[in-house]
Amino acid sequence: MPHLKTGTQPASTIAELVDAGHRGLPSGRGVYDWSDRDGSALLKEREEELFRHLARDKAKEP
Repeated sequence: MPHLKTGTQPASTIAELVDAGHRGLPSGRGVYDWSDRDGSALLKEREEELFRHLARDKAKEP
């Protein structure tokens, strides 16, 4: 896919966020503002969703 960026450095927007200490859910802010959400609940929800997808994919295996 020649149209995809192949650089090894993060996009400047992401680098600026990280440099400012905005590292996503652990810091409460990143690309999105997570400060008003329960981090533990979000991680649990993400994990449950992942396992639902894995179980569905496993059921499709021959």
